[in-house]
Amino acid sequence: MAGFLLPSRLPHSFSPAQLHLPGLAHLDLTGNRLTQLPASLSRCTKLASLLLGHNEKLLARGLDQPTLDLLAALPALRQLELPRSAARLPSQATEVCARLAAVAPHISEETFARY
Repeated sequence: MAGFLLPSRLPHSFSPAQLHLPGLAHLDLTGNRLTQLPASLSRCTKLASLLLGHNEKLLARGLDQPTLDLLAALPALRQLELPRSAARLPSQATEVCARLAAVAPHISEETFARY
């Protein structure tokens, strides 16, 4: 399985339009300053694991529809680690998991990064 680890501290404007890695299976974006997921990520159709922990601005206002749509478009995605900001309270975590299950039932493991 192909994996890819991007260096920590990417600029918040990271937009890998060149991210055309259809065989990519694991992507670790932990510890960056991402504010949104690049739409080009949807081209990574074999992506099974996506780690987004410690990107606190990424989902600070919750799981928006464009992000849900992008995650739903990744048919092989099974493991998803979200930033802690996506669910600061247990009730928010339940809501995020329910929303993910509704649009992306193929994701079998959702976790929230710990501080």
